[in-house]
Amino acid sequence: MEPPRKPRSFSLLLMRSPTAKIPEGFGMDTLIAKLLEANHPLAPRDAFGLALRELGQHNPQIVVLDADLAHSTRARLFARQFPERFFNVGIAEQDMVSIGAGLASCGKIPIVVTYATFLVGRGLDQIRNMVAYGHLNVKLIGTHAGLATGEDGATHQALEDIGIMRGIPGLRVISPSDAIETIKSLEFAINSKGPIYLRLTREKTELIHHKDYQFQFGQVEIFGEFMNKKVALLATGTMVIRALQAAKLLEKEDIETCVVNVHTIKPLNTNALTKIAQEVDLIVTIEDHNITGGLGTAIGEFLSGIKTQAILKKFGIEESFGESGNCQELYFKHQLTAGQIAKRILKILECN
Repeated sequence: MEPPRKPRSFSLLLMRSPTAKIPEGFGMDTLIAKLLEANHPLAPRDAFGLALRELGQHNPQIVVLDADLAHSTRARLFARQFPERFFNVGIAEQDMVSIGAGLASCGKIPIVVTYATFLVGRGLDQIRNMVAYGHLNVKLIGTHAGLATGEDGATHQALEDIGIMRGIPGLRVISPSDAIETIKSLEFAINSKGPIYLRLTREKTELIHHKDYQFQFGQVEIFGEFMNKKVALLATGTMVIRALQAAKLLEKEDIETCVVNVHTIKPLNTNALTKIAQEVDLIVTIEDHNITGGLGTAIGEFLSGIKTQAILKKFGIEESFGESGNCQELYFKHQLTAGQIAKRILKILECN
């Protein structure tokens, strides 16, 4: 007798049946409500695929360009429902970005998507000189960023992309923390004008946002109050959930802590960051990225221009490439688990 099958989540059913027609008027709000109802950990790339297909239903100007990785990036969901608006250019990232630039110049909204390491590493010339320099309406989606890519190893783990992309004039950089924020930020990107880089990961994470969450570009999301707090954890991407977990551990040690979700890495919300820096004793940035050039560097550059007594510490990957392995084990190696983050902070506070 076969054991009873576990019920499949709503999102998993959609992904495994990509040709299924989305009901008319399905809507982004309903998509989010269904994901929350399922209460199933979901990777940002999965949320991207589901949201892209829904947005394509309502906006005929959206076209998608892929570099032969539509299955992994989840762009296949859009491809099977809108084959006439999907273009697989093969393993030719420079061509993909160039075609996207051309389509944008004709009034289309190109979604250029592949692994972050290939998009940024191979397509940089075209991103800089065609998309950003021309301020074209191209949406650059880099999936499988950071150590979260896991077993694919160093060649596929983008640990430098934030530093590279935030250095390009006029290119905005967003790093959502969970599936809900991915959906909201993608919707913002498509409805706004100009180039945007959206950094997504492979790791399935818990949902930390609710159905009423409103993504506000250029802002930060503060969990709790930062007034009279000792420590501020500034995290981005899927490190936000670990920062929240670390904050709970620190609270048990009577260390008052606030968590700040820096989903918009460029431009930074300087007003909010100034207020935070003037209230806390210690600022810790947490990112699945090399600490050189990433969120920590961006925060450090900003803090150097204001008056503050806060100490800055940067948690991330320290001057190394990634490697093949389970992403949880890789996070442990680089001291990026919630428990390790809390212990490192306690040690810093003891020394100061």
